[in-house]
Amino acid sequence: MIFWQTLMLYPSLKVVLGLMAKRMEDVQIRSQYREKLAALGTLAAGLAHSAQQSSIRGKTHS
Repeated sequence: MIFWQTLMLYPSLKVVLGLMAKRMEDVQIRSQYREKLAALGTLAAGLAHSAQQSSIRGKTHS
């Protein structure tokens, strides 16, 4: 209840809290993007490793 009373007394606080919420949302979106990018890098490394191993096996059996 005190929170809502404080918001009524200081309308600019509502603006500040809104900006903070938006920034937190942006940080969360960037974090998710980084996680996806890292997973993509791991997948690409795994595929490159598998392709290299297949190439090496193919050369030794020729």
